[in-house]
Amino acid sequence: MKKYICILSTLLFNFTLLGQEIIHFGKITFEKKINVHKDIEGSNGEQFKSTIPKYQVTYLNLFFDNNSTYFEKATNLLEKIPFIYDENSIEDKIWVNLSEKKYKKQQHILQDVFVIQDSCIDFNWKLTNETRNIAGFECYRAETIINDSVFVIAFYTDKINVSGGPFYFKGLPGMILGIVVPRLNLTLFASAFEYKQYKLPNSIIIDKKNFISQSQLRKIISEFISSRNNFPSSVFLRWLL
Repeated sequence: MKKYICILSTLLFNFTLLGQEIIHFGKITFEKKINVHKDIEGSNGEQFKSTIPKYQVTYLNLFFDNNSTYFEKATNLLEKIPFIYDENSIEDKIWVNLSEKKYKKQQHILQDVFVIQDSCIDFNWKLTNETRNIAGFECYRAETIINDSVFVIAFYTDKINVSGGPFYFKGLPGMILGIVVPRLNLTLFASAFEYKQYKLPNSIIIDKKNFISQSQLRKIISEFISSRNNFPSSVFLRWLL
């Protein structure tokens, strides 16, 4: 009887924590979906449309505490599509120091691996009253523009009192649990939440790699896009996430 009372007390304690909106740490699993059929419309790859899956799906984990977030893969790609250039991006890792507003990203671009170190972007978010339920949390919709013209929709919850999210997104009054980028044919939604404290790395430890800034990354991607005719820019622009 004491055992069951103890278990019940623990469950009630966790529910109380959630209800009081004092979640400051945990792990969120995201499902990332890329609409590959949309990617290749009007390109040389469209001839393969009937032979490949509509979506490229994988899962990623976001570990977080009050001061930082750490984003990395949870599984390998469920559907590999040989001619899609950004398949290696599944190995990317992103660490964000929320208090210092700095981030570091291990970035795969074709056969090269870079480490981007830079200040976090200050997103100009527009908040709305629209809501939806994601992974059991009531979330509010927000919108912003990145890379000058790419429209981004985010859904955040104020039940998790950390202003972070997947990739390097941040700056909303709570944790981002959903991202939609129509131009990049990308959706990213939380599928599970674990209320457990993990030890996050202080940074990404990588030896003998190319260290660049965000502006240098933009230049590399811009040059690559200009050298590839009739290939969807959405594939390359996802490298900037």
